[in-house]
Amino acid sequence: MVSSLKAKFGQAVDCNGKLSMSQECATHTFTWLPTAVLPRLRTARTAEAHRAPVRALIRNAHEDSVFGEIPFSDAKFGKSFDKTLVAPGQHLGLVVTLNERVLGCCYCSLGGYFIGEGAQIVSVTTFNIDRGCVASLLGGKVALRLAKSIETWARANEATHVLYHVTAGIEIARPDRFFRKIGMRQLGGNYGFEFG
Repeated sequence: MVSSLKAKFGQAVDCNGKLSMSQECATHTFTWLPTAVLPRLRTARTAEAHRAPVRALIRNAHEDSVFGEIPFSDAKFGKSFDKTLVAPGQHLGLVVTLNERVLGCCYCSLGGYFIGEGAQIVSVTTFNIDRGCVASLLGGKVALRLAKSIETWARANEATHVLYHVTAGIEIARPDRFFRKIGMRQLGGNYGFEFG
């Protein structure tokens, strides 16, 4: 079967999902697949069909964060998700899927600067990658798709700034490395203490 697919399609896929015409690789096993079978990441604006998987992804991220002891609110989630559907010019919701499975999502809003005129600021409130792939090459690809799509939306809306609010409080070095690699710079930091 494998050799017949090779003869028919002549393409190989390595363990990272890359196409290769060569079999010469000592570290990878190649599986011959038709191009039509290759899984593809897809980026889309949120739709009603995404509500349940996005809720699950955001709930998991919330539970893993420094705020995990705060009860998750389905009502507040629903209100934010609804804004992405009814006011897409002001509120951006995105999903990145692989074979219909949501692997990443984000929520952003567009507004002005609280004591200034003329600025349009995109505030990225949540930027989540599925916990099963967050530390992998796939997780990096999902994050990059979200970040590039946010940038595209911000430019289309003539934004002057994009601000990512990184407040999960866990593995802080990972998002710092990612954002620096894609050309962002640190503008400050999040500091706080907990009462109780």
